[in-house]
Amino acid sequence: MRRWQAAFAAGSSVIGVFLALCLPIQAQQAAVNAPAWSNPANWKTAKATETDNIVYATVPLIHNPSAAASRDPGVPRGIRAPVPNTGPAGTMDLHLDVYRVASSSPTPVVIQIHGGGWIRGDRPDSPRSFGPFFAARASVVAVQYRNAIDAPAPAAIEDVRCAMAWVTANAKRYNFDLNRVIVWGGSAGGHLALMAAYAPASFTPRANAFQNASKSLNKNRSSQPARLNFPRREPLEPSFCMALMAMWRR
Repeated sequence: MRRWQAAFAAGSSVIGVFLALCLPIQAQQAAVNAPAWSNPANWKTAKATETDNIVYATVPLIHNPSAAASRDPGVPRGIRAPVPNTGPAGTMDLHLDVYRVASSSPTPVVIQIHGGGWIRGDRPDSPRSFGPFFAARASVVAVQYRNAIDAPAPAAIEDVRCAMAWVTANAKRYNFDLNRVIVWGGSAGGHLALMAAYAPASFTPRANAFQNASKSLNKNRSSQPARLNFPRREPLEPSFCMALMAMWRR
């Protein structure tokens, strides 16, 4: 019995030494092979070229009594300052910010939809939260949309789909890879990203809406926003509304 115990103890010691030697090596190899975006240190050093306040659509303001009568939600910190409206009375310019990573080949693009309970908020005023995307060599497009005070649902979903169409129309200009497009958001932005992905095709602006607008954009310097006007899309189909209700019940 003592011999067995001694042999077991010796074997355990050998295994312990083996693990002590091998595990650090494996950990080092894993660290070397890990993608750049997984290292938080790279989130602060990865950079992108920023183009702010591009007007991607001019849309109607639609009175929403229930939202207008609600308590003032206040203005969250860390969002873009408002810019003057260039459209006629009763309309609202919608803006987006492009953060383009340098690459000789088209890059993935993340369409970022901000949160705010569908009633407040705007694009972030800095790219700090986009560091992991830049480290992954992905560009980012941060999108403004009408909140519930500006227009009732489904206006916000329409706006996100409009921004998605803008990304498609301007992919060549900003070096976007249209086979790798991610619509992403937090809180209300996550909901809008999901709804925009599953909304009917009627929510996508007609192709001819971009032809003249794209020519206008190309004539402007990157620091100057171009004005894009799109027709209002059809409302949500009843079957789609029923599907949303079923999802919310879950």
